Amino acid sequence: MKKAVLVVVVLVILGAGVFGFRRWILPHPETAAESYFQQYEAHELTPDVEMQLRGIQGHFLNSLVTDFRMYEDMPPVMYRYPIAFTSYALASIAKIDPSYKTFSSHYMDKLLQKMKQKVVWEDWIKAGFGPDPVAKHNIMYRGHLNLMYGLYQLTSGDTKYEEEYKAFSKALYEEMKQNEKETRFRGMPCQPDDYYVHCNSIGMYSLAVYDTLYKDTNYSELIGPWLEWLKKRMVEPEHGVFRRSYHLEHDYAEELVSGYATGWSIAFLMALDPEFARLLYPQFKKTFIRKRLGGLYYYASELPGGRPDDLATLCALYAARAMNDAELLGGLVNSLDKIGGKKIEGEMLVFEKFPSPIWGMILFGKVNIGLEEFIAKKDWTKIASASRSTTRTGTESQP
Repeated sequence: MKKAVLVVVVLVILGAGVFGFRRWILPHPETAAESYFQQYEAHELTPDVEMQLRGIQGHFLNSLVTDFRMYEDMPPVMYRYPIAFTSYALASIAKIDPSYKTFSSHYMDKLLQKMKQKVVWEDWIKAGFGPDPVAKHNIMYRGHLNLMYGLYQLTSGDTKYEEEYKAFSKALYEEMKQNEKETRFRGMPCQPDDYYVHCNSIGMYSLAVYDTLYKDTNYSELIGPWLEWLKKRMVEPEHGVFRRSYHLEHDYAEELVSGYATGWSIAFLMALDPEFARLLYPQFKKTFIRKRLGGLYYYASELPGGRPDDLATLCALYAARAMNDAELLGGLVNSLDKIGGKKIEGEMLVFEKFPSPIWGMILFGKVNIGLEEFIAKKDWTKIASASRSTTRTGTESQP
């Protein structure tokens, strides 16, 4: 009798262990990773993307453009990124399935209006950088807004923002062109003395989108010299990935490297210089990517050999999608599902542990059709600047 009871107890414990392993340890993906790469050709969203899109619509997109309560405890300086990347996701969704064109256009318009709310850009003023957040520098805001203008017009065909879009793009180009002539760097800083590659990847790509819409400009001529400068100054030689930042005043490129900045940048560089992106990608994986449970889960760190980092993992998703790396993308989706507390609520896929705006950033990693699909393709590496750069003292300086 005692032996029988013992056997039953052991079986119950083993059964509970197996159930727990399956329930809480093993991933439960809604879609095979390979399916994300087939959406564009099939002109059909995967079921989990449709469910996630409904979750985003219900918990984020349908809010008033002045309502930011869903951001929970996120600092206002971060508000712009979910707005922007959700907009980029919607542009891809309209390309994948044209029946979503009206849907995407409507919500991209709302997101543009949300992006222009004071709470999104007033960090610039509060930091003491100046009274106008779009007058100078601040590519971390201006680049996203400019790209949102362009993708909205490409997706919807609506030109109601055309006048401000043209003025905005012209101002970006003229400031970057002046920097090319008068400084040692290429592109535009975020804060007055802080420059980041990933933010500039948005700004440069936005100029390529503009030139696709308007054939009478060549704002994207700045991309070639920018790429050349990146390769010389912003790739850290030991790891072969992007440095965290560059500081204008002392022409100082930090030795620290960044997982999220490199992953994010690779996704946009695939549209502007795919050979460069392909050179960076294996170094990115070697430096920042780690796997668990034999590759069921992958995560990214912000520093080489560091701990798992949510933002770096999210940006690794962008890189994996751009590079058609199904194995890595699947493992990253599994990790984000687990970290974010993925849950099915009726016909919605939600993340209980992430604020709802973050769900749109995850969605971009699943639906990005390839950013090259939105622009007229050029070989910007062969486009040289007509002018040599000069330093602030007037002496010639190589970038």
